[in-house]
Amino acid sequence: PSTLYREVVSAVGDYISTPDFDTQATDPLAHYAEALLHSVDLRARAAQYLMSRETFDFFAVVFTATDLAAHAFWAAMEGDPTADPRFRDTIQAVYRRVDTALAELLAGLNDDTTVMVMSDHGTGRFKKGVLLNAWLAEMGLLQPWDGGHTDWRSLSGRLLQEAFRSYRRFFSSKLRTRIRGGVGRRLMAVKGHLESSLTTQSINWSQTRAYALGAGGNIFINLRGREPQGTVAPGRDYESVRQEIIDGLEELREPETGELVVAHVHRREELYHGPYLYCAPDLVVEWHDYGYWGRDRVNPTSRQLFQVEDTFEFSSLPLTGSHRLDGILIAHGATVRAGARIEDACITDLAPTILHCLGLSVPAFM
Repeated sequence: PSTLYREVVSAVGDYISTPDFDTQATDPLAHYAEALLHSVDLRARAAQYLMSRETFDFFAVVFTATDLAAHAFWAAMEGDPTADPRFRDTIQAVYRRVDTALAELLAGLNDDTTVMVMSDHGTGRFKKGVLLNAWLAEMGLLQPWDGGHTDWRSLSGRLLQEAFRSYRRFFSSKLRTRIRGGVGRRLMAVKGHLESSLTTQSINWSQTRAYALGAGGNIFINLRGREPQGTVAPGRDYESVRQEIIDGLEELREPETGELVVAHVHRREELYHGPYLYCAPDLVVEWHDYGYWGRDRVNPTSRQLFQVEDTFEFSSLPLTGSHRLDGILIAHGATVRAGARIEDACITDLAPTILHCLGLSVPAFM
């Protein structure tokens, strides 16, 4: 409800959705670490207030600080000589703070309550970004514009990139918050235009058969009849391009270590089903070690495939941790067998399990 934010602030004193990395602070990294801890306290207090506000059948609270801390402070935790040693215990401190928050939340529950603690992924060291569009260009599947190409699309993309970089680095977090509040949805539209422009303005679509879009490992075929300038015919040609990409990526090796970086490239129908399958990427890359992570940038003057990234894009916030496939699931309560170990659980198992615990029917599509 639109009035809930004001009510929560009145009861809790403040509320932070995502702690901001404030480059204008005297010590930005220390300020960020403290903001993560503070956000846990505020989230816990808001949850306690809402739990006491009314009766409920199901209540969920998400603590994002564990994820954010792992991205920024993993190298410090490992004692990497390039990381600031002041933050060696920051990740553990955030976990301890969340643990304390959970204890406070659980203290107010009765014995009939079933509690589930879960994470949607794990975390580990981030090694390198893999520039998938550079690989596609090397394979002859994507054609960047020539390095000297300076039409309005390239120029507008570069201007937008510089504007966004300056916005992130030189505007204080409080000022950016005011801007977001004043501009609202229009800012999201501009952000979407920026993100798509940064990727697409450097590509010669009439000579491109496949492209990567988004973080992770999402590859789309430039399919005729679907993309505005599609070049690949549906059917046999489509499947041929997909197979060529699968075969090539599954042989891709990191040049310094020689290790394979891709475990498997999935066709979308191997992973997804349902009426919105057409929205999914045509191929999804599963990385051997998610220390490698796909990127969708296009640099017409470079064929570099692997890129060392030690900060978030457009920011000086350290980026040293990345996601891993395995998360955690802890369950307790009258409906849970004590001491049982769950093997091969999937994140999509949670919704039907929760419905079952509530005594509700599970939809057939689950």
